[in-house]
Amino acid sequence: MAIVAAPAPPPRTVSRSNTIFDIPNVTSVLLFGFLDASVPFSYFLHVPSELWQEIALGIKVVICIRSSSGVRLGRLSAFSLYSLAAIVLISYGVGGAALDDYKPVIGFFANLMFTLMFVRRSNLPAYVLACVCTIGISTLLYIVVAQTGGVQVIWGRFAYFGDTEPNLGSEIIAMSVVLATCVLPPTRLLIFAAPSLYAINLMQGRSGLFVSIASLAIKLYFGIERPKTRAITTSILVVVGLVLYLFFLDAVTAYFNALFLIDDEYRGTSTGFTGRDELWGAAWNYFLQSPVIGNGVVNYGEIGVEPHNFFLFGLTKFGMLSFLIFGMIIYLYYDLYRSNRQWLYGLSAIPILWVFNDRFLNLNPYPFLLYVVLFAHADDDRLPVVISPP
Repeated sequence: MAIVAAPAPPPRTVSRSNTIFDIPNVTSVLLFGFLDASVPFSYFLHVPSELWQEIALGIKVVICIRSSSGVRLGRLSAFSLYSLAAIVLISYGVGGAALDDYKPVIGFFANLMFTLMFVRRSNLPAYVLACVCTIGISTLLYIVVAQTGGVQVIWGRFAYFGDTEPNLGSEIIAMSVVLATCVLPPTRLLIFAAPSLYAINLMQGRSGLFVSIASLAIKLYFGIERPKTRAITTSILVVVGLVLYLFFLDAVTAYFNALFLIDDEYRGTSTGFTGRDELWGAAWNYFLQSPVIGNGVVNYGEIGVEPHNFFLFGLTKFGMLSFLIFGMIIYLYYDLYRSNRQWLYGLSAIPILWVFNDRFLNLNPYPFLLYVVLFAHADDDRLPVVISPP
């Protein structure tokens, strides 16, 4: 009589508690997007932004350590981060920086590194969408707070949360509009942009308003895929432009003057871009003092405030070494041109902020999220650098 072996019992499975550390990778990416874009709530809650960012970094570290799928840093991200860190260390070290001066840049690099361990081109849309939704909610909250007298109003200009500077708020919201052009379809994009533009206008953030409008216009125009439709749209725009110029020039000019304060006696063009021409000149003189490696930490004692220009800020801090940073950013934009022009269209308006504002290595959503998007989009998943074992 043949003996039939009993079937082998099914392998035992070890149940794991359903914690935040066991969630799928896409959920972790969404959480990272929320953390990186949640800084406006620190201003609303009057929590020091440095403490808020340290808490966010701590959460990222714990998730990376406990992640069961392993975390990876792409080669381009690793190379870019190491290069940026080397430039900062050289300029700060020679410039005689104190230990406290290193804390902001260390926080910037650490937050960027841990985010890029999870975010890359394949899941970048989910991350960006989480950022857009987070800042969008904070924008709606800001409108409510501003309209109920919760922020200061000076000469008709609303401050941001916690009575912080309006330019800060307008740049954060403008960054959300730019990112929205990457992940939202046209109808939802316009719905999202409406309260954002209103909030920026309350703060009279002219560069932020200009960036937002430009990114929307560029995205919507170049998002038209059919050549015939684009040709018709171009013809309509040309005709409308001619009609406005011939018959409504004075009204249009008055509207733009009111919107961008072009002829305002305190903030118009006659003031040298609100005194920025003097700041740019003083910053150029600082650059000439140490043109090769920069001054490291600059107190801007002669001008009192920073130069309000991305490129001049880099030159004063890091000298000609900053050209490596500028070149890296240009290359990353070129990579977008080669691989994803739809995203490039919205991001192409960001250089307007570079002209009038100087946030360089900063953990606010602008410019931090720009670095994340550029680095993560360019990373090649096929050539990872393993940071922790899978």
